[in-house]
Amino acid sequence: MRHPSPLVVGMVLLVAACEPRLIENPSLPGSVLFGTMVTDPIDDPGPTVVLLQDGDNPMPPEGVGLPISFSGVSADAWSPQGEGALGASFAFNGVEPGTYALSAVLDNDRNFHPEVTALATPTCGDRIGWHRETALGGGGVVAVTVGEQQVVDNVLVGPLEEVTEPNPVFTVTGDRTFRENGTYTIEAQGLSVEFGTAFTKQVPLPTSTDPCRAGFRYIRLDRDGDGDVDSLPLLPLPLLDDAWPIFIFEFLGTPVDTLGDGIPDDFVREDEFPDDFIVAIATARPVVNGQPLDDASLPGPNVPLDTATLIAELTQLAIRIDGEGTLNLTEVASLPPGAYGIRLITEQGQLWTLPNELDDRLAMSRNLAPPGLTLGAVAHQGVYLTK
Repeated sequence: MRHPSPLVVGMVLLVAACEPRLIENPSLPGSVLFGTMVTDPIDDPGPTVVLLQDGDNPMPPEGVGLPISFSGVSADAWSPQGEGALGASFAFNGVEPGTYALSAVLDNDRNFHPEVTALATPTCGDRIGWHRETALGGGGVVAVTVGEQQVVDNVLVGPLEEVTEPNPVFTVTGDRTFRENGTYTIEAQGLSVEFGTAFTKQVPLPTSTDPCRAGFRYIRLDRDGDGDVDSLPLLPLPLLDDAWPIFIFEFLGTPVDTLGDGIPDDFVREDEFPDDFIVAIATARPVVNGQPLDDASLPGPNVPLDTATLIAELTQLAIRIDGEGTLNLTEVASLPPGAYGIRLITEQGQLWTLPNELDDRLAMSRNLAPPGLTLGAVAHQGVYLTK
């Protein structure tokens, strides 16, 4: 990942000299949050989406949460800040009291859409940044506290840094039975799809030499520089290495095939857990020359390895977050029967989720706003695991 230029560093320090500020305003119908994003110069920057998230469970790779709200910033909002930096402002209105994490995706290839699963991810060449502990974007993600009828400003997001990993588009080949200690073959897949004229997504085949080809970058991180791989900081998950990508297998519900065509039209939740967010955790093992690497052959700390195939190894760990937001660790054996989707999360924050809208036989594809998926439907994007 690139490091920000000295002038970007200077601008970040200038903005960060003002900590997030709270101003009481009883005339507001809700609270308002203002902030600034910064990044290195770029020719013809794309639009940007700022994502407001639960401060206790942010989006990947910092957590496993989903965005609460998003704010779009047009491409022409970016403006030079001196000769070596770009800046843009953002705002959220009607924010409810709470603690929030913030991230931003500068969509250079103009195909990000937070409400479409297959497009709700930054991709190779985009830029990502978070509101973090330090002015230079280091340290952990810091939550911003918002009270009743407040104006919160001076929130810094960035520096936004370029995503340099391959695009982790994948499918599952072989066994798709969700079970304890399950292992699953994850294969990178190229794509060429269109959603009318508004969005296109081009991902070269894994055999391409394009740096943004389909594939995976496996890496084990030593963040503190002690020579050893750290523990995973994603959530309170003991005994897992800080190794990426990781997988979460999310409970979808019971498949329902109302048309009788063998394709689920919906996934129905039972009354016992209608609103629970239930996921199991799986780690990745790279495959080289057709063989999964054993532990002794894994690359050393901070040494990346690109591959087109991974083995997802289901751990015994699972997370259950109830409708009140309470997080509980549980075991895979206790999870309910039904369908489980698969989400891959990379170290730089790319996501890919199955099933998604690119299988046009699924209800989620048919429910897209017009014109929907117009080119490139692929059945291998509709797969899921079944327990």
